[in-house]
Amino acid sequence: MRMIKVAYFMMFLLCIFAETSFAQQLTDARSLGMGGCGVASADYKTALFHNPALAAKYEESDDIGLALPSVSGVFYDKDNLVEDLDDLKDAIDLDAGSSIEEIQKAKQLLTGVNDSTLNAQVSAGASVVVPADLVTFGFFAVTHVDSFGFGDIGDIDADVANAIAGNPLQSQGGAFLFNATEYGVTFAKKFTVKYGDLYVGVSPKLQEVRTMKYVQKVDSFDSDDVELDDFKHSEFTGNVDLGVAFTTHYDVTFAVTAQNLVPQSFDIDGNGKGLSAVKGEYKLNPMVTVGTAYTPIDWITLSADVELTKRERFDNVTGTINSFSNSFDDTQFVGVGAEINAFDWVQLRAGYRYDMLGTIPGTVTAGLGFSPFGAFHLDVAGAYGGSGVYGGAVELGVTF
Repeated sequence: MRMIKVAYFMMFLLCIFAETSFAQQLTDARSLGMGGCGVASADYKTALFHNPALAAKYEESDDIGLALPSVSGVFYDKDNLVEDLDDLKDAIDLDAGSSIEEIQKAKQLLTGVNDSTLNAQVSAGASVVVPADLVTFGFFAVTHVDSFGFGDIGDIDADVANAIAGNPLQSQGGAFLFNATEYGVTFAKKFTVKYGDLYVGVSPKLQEVRTMKYVQKVDSFDSDDVELDDFKHSEFTGNVDLGVAFTTHYDVTFAVTAQNLVPQSFDIDGNGKGLSAVKGEYKLNPMVTVGTAYTPIDWITLSADVELTKRERFDNVTGTINSFSNSFDDTQFVGVGAEINAFDWVQLRAGYRYDMLGTIPGTVTAGLGFSPFGAFHLDVAGAYGGSGVYGGAVELGVTF
């Protein structure tokens, strides 16, 4: 039956989406636990991911800092697509003798899947920072993945009369993926001025960008013919991050950073394979973020970050049955967080992250850190926003 074919095709796309998305903006475990803050509060080992200026903000006892692979991920299913597909799987066991009520239920679930999207962002990275009075320098490698899957159901495919008649299917579905792997160096310098310490930093970087698009009509879909490598495209480019921070004599830090200072956009066309009419692009626009951090006493840190520009991400999706607005996945976050450091051995963290554009629900975060003898660091964090919003991060670090 036509409805069964539509439903199983959508489930296959969900599997593709899950497989290709786990492999975007790195939020290390400490930052995630503190509501995503890091522009003014990141430590020198992970500063390269947030604000290059903070690489020069280290203690006299600090030496070479190594952030071993830090992995974080956030999964957004605000449309409850996973749950709807699960319900649909149970409802589509139809045959020629199925009642109108059963077909109507399947139609209702198919309509619910239409225009629904899934989104996953995953990052992994590592860095090494060498503190020095003259110039602090560091190296980093990080990969960001941003992806979304969508259902694109034709009205005629959910129509009862057409379901019975078995007319040709119009429905389609797809998954888009953007991956940027960055290799960069950071240079940072501390200047002591009258009212405190000024930090400046720059991170030039090489980026290897990969895009993937897999979109197919239900009728032409054959899982045995799917070779995802055929739908990928890669290219090399470059960019730069800048950062400034100022710490007063009262342990208040004000900071600003501009990441990906050169605006770029990348076509997502799947190498012209699949449904060539369905296309899109990914915008890697400059992100300007301001932040502040306050340490009222040695073992408490309070922080806040505000993004001054929105992250546009996937844009100009064309060729679909149902249209996507250019702002459907735009985000612009503000975050607050706090950390309690118990004897430099155990750190407790909590925070809240809010999307000012309303794309992602508000998210509560929490984290835990262990740093015995100040030499070995293990940090874990989690995030929950209801409505299918989940996140997590883990990070290892070593200080020599």
